[in-house]
Amino acid sequence: MMKAVNGLKGDLNNTYCPRRSTDQFLYTIKNKDNIQKKYVCTNNKTECWGDLVCTVSEFNALIAELSNWQPTLPKVETVEVDGMVYEIGKLYMFKDSRANDYFVGVLADVDNESGLKFCTTIDNLKEWYQECEEVIYDIGTITPAPTKLIDGEAYKFEYIAGKFIGIYCEKENEFHLSHGRLIKLNLCSNITRLVPEIK
Repeated sequence: MMKAVNGLKGDLNNTYCPRRSTDQFLYTIKNKDNIQKKYVCTNNKTECWGDLVCTVSEFNALIAELSNWQPTLPKVETVEVDGMVYEIGKLYMFKDSRANDYFVGVLADVDNESGLKFCTTIDNLKEWYQECEEVIYDIGTITPAPTKLIDGEAYKFEYIAGKFIGIYCEKENEFHLSHGRLIKLNLCSNITRLVPEIK
């Protein structure tokens, strides 16, 4: 059914024939080589000579469910797991080790303490999984966590003019270099602490 949603861009009015208000079923019409070509809606199960995809009400219910996947808050809640940042309420692929397969769902929660770290909700039940990856759609992202800067510590970083080493000043939000040169933090990239933290 998801293939039909994507193929019709979420709108039954994009079917091959204009949709009537009495139509109850969605079919695919195949050509002589048995390759799916178009979608049609009909009001009778025997009227069409294609394959039944779903009912119109099932299609509309899926569209309504998909439209509810968008977060309602303007600010996205993020969580950090193993040095990567995940967005709660966004779509990800979850690995089901029992079936050795992935499926797409909305990230609902994270537990850094257990082996099953990632939670999604299926039919109002929480399901936990070991792995979570980005989907091919530009929805949820996994990015390296930003470096947490410590006031007075040395860092190496890149700036427009090259690579530098400087001391971070939290009050001014900048790096102090030798000979009194200052570089604002927002102009720097690839920031790494010069002395690794000893654990």
